[in-house]
Amino acid sequence: MMRFRRVWIGTLVALALVVAGCSRIAPGSWPGVSVGPDTVWVAYQQQVFAVDKATGVAHWAFPLQPDRKKTFFAAPQLTPDGQTLVVGGYDNVLYGLDPATGAQKWTFTEAQDRYIGPVLATEQGIYAPNGDGTLYALTLQGTPRWTFTAEAALWAPPVPEGDTLYLASLDHHLYALNATTGQEQWRVNLEGALPAAPTLLDGVLYVGELATEVAAVRAADGTVLWQTPVAAWVWHSPVPLGDDQLVVGDMDGHVYALRRDDGGIVWQTQVEGGVIGAPAVHDDTVFVTTRAGLLVALNASNGAVRWQRQVHQEATIEAGPVVVPDLGLLVAPSDAGNPLLALDFEGQPIWSFVPQKK
Repeated sequence: MMRFRRVWIGTLVALALVVAGCSRIAPGSWPGVSVGPDTVWVAYQQQVFAVDKATGVAHWAFPLQPDRKKTFFAAPQLTPDGQTLVVGGYDNVLYGLDPATGAQKWTFTEAQDRYIGPVLATEQGIYAPNGDGTLYALTLQGTPRWTFTAEAALWAPPVPEGDTLYLASLDHHLYALNATTGQEQWRVNLEGALPAAPTLLDGVLYVGELATEVAAVRAADGTVLWQTPVAAWVWHSPVPLGDDQLVVGDMDGHVYALRRDDGGIVWQTQVEGGVIGAPAVHDDTVFVTTRAGLLVALNASNGAVRWQRQVHQEATIEAGPVVVPDLGLLVAPSDAGNPLLALDFEGQPIWSFVPQKK
């Protein structure tokens, strides 16, 4: 535990309790961000916002006034038909909203715990992971279809491939489920809690673990192909880097490029502050945000630091940066008055979203 001494102690206590089996403990929370053609949706504290991508001005907020009974941090997701924005709350409720106005269309209230991560929304329906360990499958109108229950909390949405869903759980297992019925096809125990969704590339699932490892699992049958030790816990999904590598960061601030075929480390770089959110790749640059409030740009070929910017002096940044090709980067500081910033690819500010206080 000494190697984690620089990490926020509250997060460590929460995670230790989760790994020990207390599924109701949530991680340190940060804004949930998703991007549409013209709009950025932000879930933060007591409200969900629709923000103009070009200007940073809010179009609407749900609810209209902050409600202490509601808390949102899971990234809102737009259904494929564009008719509904789906977001889960810490009040155990899943909301279907009108994406144009923020008006509530429906709610799903059968979950027994909070929604930590976003839903998966496909043409077949909505798949909502919950802290009660259950994946709830719904129609696009919010009507229940089936459920699958793991042995611990679900913090990440499943990953689809054909009629199969791949689901990560804090119970250390990666599951393959039938998307139509929820029936389990296989499971594999990776010996560490899995807080983030796997990354599916060419028939292989790549997953970060709280057992200080990154693993590769064959999607067809759950065979573990390799597991690479890293220095500290990996919170996020591995990110593709070029055609044959992955990039991940850990809670001690190490950033790694790994070979996809065998998990070998190509390069490793230390940055200031823990890396919680997934790195982002644009052209030949890897961008990472850190708990020290930094945005760091790394050379994708060798990991060398190109530059770093102090994005926020007072807030940490646990969410990973989001690349928006026609804009730049979106960065979401935690517990900040401006929970969403747009920066260009050199880290210079474009706009800052500040929720209005009414």
